[in-house]
Amino acid sequence: MLDFGCGTGLLTRHLSSVVRAVVSVDTSLAMIEGLAGKNLANVVPVCAAVTTQLLRSDQRLAGAFDLVVCSSVCAFVEDYPGTIATLASALGPGGLLVQWDWERAEDDEESLGLSRSAIREALSGAGLEQLSVQTGFSIEVEGNEMAPLMGVGRKAAARSGQSL
Repeated sequence: MLDFGCGTGLLTRHLSSVVRAVVSVDTSLAMIEGLAGKNLANVVPVCAAVTTQLLRSDQRLAGAFDLVVCSSVCAFVEDYPGTIATLASALGPGGLLVQWDWERAEDDEESLGLSRSAIREALSGAGLEQLSVQTGFSIEVEGNEMAPLMGVGRKAAARSGQSL
């Protein structure tokens, strides 16, 4: 599993108990140090920006992931569609990309978050089969209703007779 934008590892810690291995990536050294302090045996913390070059050159990120998760981070990246495409390239055949981000209205360019159409377009633009974009729940924050969207895309499985 790859945990993109892992922060101090709140999600990593929970998921590490149900997966074989986790590579957790964040650009903040302070966040990675916080995660490393949790001493999770099957977690490899990496302080770096995820790029195509990094995926090709860093042994810790070599190979294909069965699962890539991104929790409340994609709305903050500079090139959201490009980031999703890069993360999708790290998936093995049949692998899942799951992201959670706050929902914003389609016509709202000012608020934090991502619209349903932006998530759908990024998943399909990355060549993923779109499984769903749906609201998980909603809460009131400073008088505003906020709802996280969960976007899920799957990389196509390898066709039989096709070499990997």
